[in-house]
Amino acid sequence: MEEIHKAKILSEIEKLMFDRAHFARFLAGNKFDVKKALEHFKEYLQWRKTSKIDNLLVNYIQCSISTTGT
Repeated sequence: MEEIHKAKILSEIEKLMFDRAHFARFLAGNKFDVKKALEHFKEYLQWRKTSKIDNLLVNYIQCSISTTGT
């Protein structure tokens, strides 16, 4: 995670979402090659932004509230 924080890849909100265990999966998946893991992690974050993954829950909650009238 220190490598990610040094590279300033994550925003403050993303720092709260992604912990050491999360990045450890990328390290393990890339045979502990930090450079490759960082590259794949950046691609993953871009995919989340492009696909608007983080908006799914927010949109679901807003839709639920508007349909229930609460």
